[in-house]
Amino acid sequence: MRHFLLALALGAATSTFGATLFTESFENASGLGDGNWANAGTAAIVANPLVNLSNPSANVVHFGGLGSGGDLFSKFISYSGDPDFIASGQLLLSFDFLWTNTGATTWAGTDHQTSPFGDEQWLWNSAGGALYGTNPPANTWVHVAFSFKPEDSGNVGTIVLKFEQNSGTPGTSYFDNIQLAAVPEPSSLAFLSLGISALAIRLYSRCSKSNRTGHRKLG
Repeated sequence: MRHFLLALALGAATSTFGATLFTESFENASGLGDGNWANAGTAAIVANPLVNLSNPSANVVHFGGLGSGGDLFSKFISYSGDPDFIASGQLLLSFDFLWTNTGATTWAGTDHQTSPFGDEQWLWNSAGGALYGTNPPANTWVHVAFSFKPEDSGNVGTIVLKFEQNSGTPGTSYFDNIQLAAVPEPSSLAFLSLGISALAIRLYSRCSKSNRTGHRKLG
């Protein structure tokens, strides 16, 4: 029972992250016309080349050609009215990434149009460049996540996610489980986390005390 209560409290703690604004798992193998994407370029849904515990998904996306200025573009994502974003001014982008050729530089960023060379903000690349580049190891799925302040020179309150591979052998970089969320205000998140942690400790202590009492009665 106490393990259940702890899991329940800890599960509630994870739900304190901001609202999800965009999510894509690519499990719709019929193509990229599922409502999330405005321009697919050379991107295509393919079978996951490395199914394991890090990423058990059946399908992922890769690029059949080299792009510049963006290749795969999402539809416009509205964020400015989200209460969490209003409080923090930050968005959280996360995705799973795999590359089988470390010469294949791959990028993730944002824009305000669904075609190349707009009001772009490149956030991550696989060579360790851009603001949040990580240069992950080859031939293994890695999870990438970072928060950022979106550029919005026109103050339109929407954003486009875009991805591309612009060097190396095409088709050797893969994305999956892309998610964009608002980041809660730090003080609110800290308050909720403290409260949930206190609840977990209280529940654990209460169950432990009850179990000790029960053992003494049995003895």
